[in-house]
Amino acid sequence: MNKLIIFSLIKVGWTTTYCQDTSVTSDESIRKIIKEGIEAYNNQDWARVKKGYSENVKVYEFPNTLRNSTADDLISRYPKTFAKYPKNKAEIFDIYIVGNKAICKERITGRGEPFYTTLIYKFANDKITNIWFISNSPTMQRPKN
Repeated sequence: MNKLIIFSLIKVGWTTTYCQDTSVTSDESIRKIIKEGIEAYNNQDWARVKKGYSENVKVYEFPNTLRNSTADDLISRYPKTFAKYPKNKAEIFDIYIVGNKAICKERITGRGEPFYTTLIYKFANDKITNIWFISNSPTMQRPKN
């Protein structure tokens, strides 16, 4: 499983390096949007979280299973997560930016044993337009709609 994840990340890194969309989102803005989004998520401030997303943000379980296709769909899941896991917290501690994409390593606590996820964010015009989640935690797996 680890070899598959590493291979996938290398492939995504190569793809993001050579297949960039144009974006006016700077590295500084990308880091700020991610940081503010995680702070708002941990504080359960859904209106503030939503500010970082485009209205039609696409959210995928890696590599291509679509889970949400609007900001409202995505944010509607968050209160359910906190209801089930009231001590849930996310911490991004590593961000690698390539063009208009950020690959982030995240630590999740408050759901039993801490675990790690990888998120790939795609940005356009200071908004997150796509998110890919990579995790082997059963608490991150979402039922298909």
